[in-house]
Order: sequence, then structure tokens, then C-alpha cells
Amino acid sequence: MENKIKKLFPCTIRNLQLKFEHNVIFKNLNFVISESPITVLTGNNGTGKTLLLKILAGIINPTSGSITFNNENLKNNDFSFIFQKPIFLDRTVYDNLLYVLKVKNKIKRADEVINKHAQEYKITHLLCRSTRDLSGGEQQIISFIRALIVSPRVIFLDEAFSNLDKLYINKIEFIINQISKNGIKIIMISHDDNQILRLANQVFNIKDGVIDEKI
Repeated sequence: MENKIKKLFPCTIRNLQLKFEHNVIFKNLNFVISESPITVLTGNNGTGKTLLLKILAGIINPTSGSITFNNENLKNNDFSFIFQKPIFLDRTVYDNLLYVLKVKNKIKRADEVINKHAQEYKITHLLCRSTRDLSGGEQQIISFIRALIVSPRVIFLDEAFSNLDKLYINKIEFIINQISKNGIKIIMISHDDNQILRLANQVFNIKDGVIDEKI
């Protein structure tokens, strides 16, 4: 798993700009995301952290500049993106997990894969539940399993801890630490200085359209 990360990282961002009409969000960003397990983007509200995360994931395009992963391009099957507010199909947890396996063309032994992850993360009792009946914490745990189940090389997290109580924050931090040690690169957004100290190997602070490395 570690070698797979090294094939993608470091990731070099050069002269990246993002503009909406006359509004400049980023001006000439230049930084390098290392192959270390967890990279955190931080900064005040409205600084464009989510936009930058989506640019890195290839979900939106910058106005100009380049993002170069080491030796190869980031492909759709290489990453998963976890949004701040989970979005699910109005179906059972099992069906939502099955759906993402179909989308990523990883349907082989789907039932075995789903049940293995459900047992590992202790959510077997939720598989037949409708996603709309889950608590916020349960939904975010399911969104993590949905991200993991397709065996990504990189997971992008857009403020995945928002509005969660301490119990689920601890559970999700445990998952992040576990999967990062197993060779999955984490690039995440966080406002919590204590959480950053607990998790991050590399931190970039965004302010006034520019970025600096804190660690």
C-alpha cells in the first residue's frame, strides 16, 4: 500500500489560480503535498478550503496552473471524496454501499466485501436500515465505509467532523489513523487546532488567497 502512495506523491501544485468573474479566490498557489499519511488544509471560513480540496480531487478545474502527481495521473478509481454533509440514495445502507461498488466497477464479490467492512467497523446492524433513519454520526461513519469499500489510494475529507459529538469524532479519528497507517493518503480540512495536532503530518494554512506550510 505504501508503494502505491509513493507512486502518486509528492503532488506538486504550481501557479494555481481560481477566479469567479472578478473575484479572485486563489492567486498563484505554489506548494507540495508530501507522501506523509495525513495532510490538513486549514484557515478561516470563506478562504476557499473546500474549493481547493475539490480542485486537488479533480472535481472542479482551476482557472490556471497545474497539479502534478508523481509519475502518474489521479484517476477516478484512485480516490474517494467525503463531503461535509453525507449524501445518500434513499435506500438501505447496504444498497448505498452496493451502488458505489457498481459505479466504481468493483462489483466482484460485492456481498463479501460489504459484510467484511460492516463487521470490521461494527455497523452490521445498520445494513438493512434506511439511510434517512440514521443519526448524523451514523451517516458519517457510513460515508467513511462507502469511501473505503472501493479501495482508494487517496481520501479527501471536507470538514467531515462538523456537527458531530465527541463519541463520533473519536470513532472517525480512529478510522482515519487506522486507514492512513494502512497506506491510504488522507487530505482533509479541519478548523480544530487540537485535532490538527493529533492527526496531521503536514498542514497548509490558507489566508487571503495564498497558502503557507505550518508543519
